[in-house]
Amino acid sequence: MGQRKPGLTSNAPFTIIAPAVSAAEATKVINFGIMADTENKANEGLIKDRFELLLGELQTIIYVFYGLLVGLGMLYNYFRYREFGINIFEYASVLDFLIAPFSDLRILLMAAGVCLFCYLMYRFDLWIARKYPRFYNVMAFGQAKRRGYKNFRNISLFLTLIWCIGVYAFAYGKMSERDVRNSPLITLVYNDGSEDSGRMIGKTSEVYFLLKGNDSVEIIPLSGDLRKVKLGN
Repeated sequence: MGQRKPGLTSNAPFTIIAPAVSAAEATKVINFGIMADTENKANEGLIKDRFELLLGELQTIIYVFYGLLVGLGMLYNYFRYREFGINIFEYASVLDFLIAPFSDLRILLMAAGVCLFCYLMYRFDLWIARKYPRFYNVMAFGQAKRRGYKNFRNISLFLTLIWCIGVYAFAYGKMSERDVRNSPLITLVYNDGSEDSGRMIGKTSEVYFLLKGNDSVEIIPLSGDLRKVKLGN
């Protein structure tokens, strides 16, 4: 048998000798770790603050937009019933006005159309002023560079918005009248067997509005005596 060469194996423990680190270098490493952790926390706090700010702005936008929709719903319904000589404010409750924007898809579409139109006008005005300042100044009759022109422009755009809303509300009233006159008859059947027929103008949480054959309007309270509503003759 061959002899084992000395020095190839050993039962002595294996030891790793780490390089010596000075106290100053150790302090730098610790400080760097602390600064990195502080910076990460600062970034997390900044992201959280921005998210909360964005969420708050989004909630404000939703509230304002819903308030605008409710206002437009009230205005459009006023013009709708005005065509038949009805003052809807005398019969509608607060709940009726809160759900008014969602009672007719055309109200939502018209509201979105008016807001989009005025917003595009505003952006186009800014684009023309930036891209072609001389032409814009001519179109503004030489007033574009005056001190109060921006306020005048904003007021003009706001008045344009009000005008568009009024025109759309008037048009909605006319379209609603045409739709009512072309709609099928409905019949209200009461518990005692009596019936009442007409064309449905609309309803609130308390009354029905029926257009009779002689163009008169009948206002029928929603009471327990009403058994059912039949469509058609």
